[in-house]
Amino acid sequence: DFLNSAIISTGVIESSLQASWADDSLPFCVIGANGKTGTKCVQDILKRGFPVKATSRSGIYNDIDDDSKKNKLLMPTVCDVTVPSTIDAAVSGTR
Repeated sequence: DFLNSAIISTGVIESSLQASWADDSLPFCVIGANGKTGTKCVQDILKRGFPVKATSRSGIYNDIDDDSKKNKLLMPTVCDVTVPSTIDAAVSGTR
């Protein structure tokens, strides 16, 4: 799937990401979650059953589905990369 392809094609971060899969107590943080790549990342992380902060400038994640289990793992979060304080807040407490 998408994340496995990304992990394999970017060997530099491969071991870091694979180690992160083992600690499911902290959410992943996807910056730009409403973009094409961000949406696919969020979908794959949720499909694996992990919590995820899905960030966007508005703090609204556009691809919410009807799966209540996945929605419990989803944390839409404000993050505007032109405002450094929102980046700090978004990544705080994530892996």
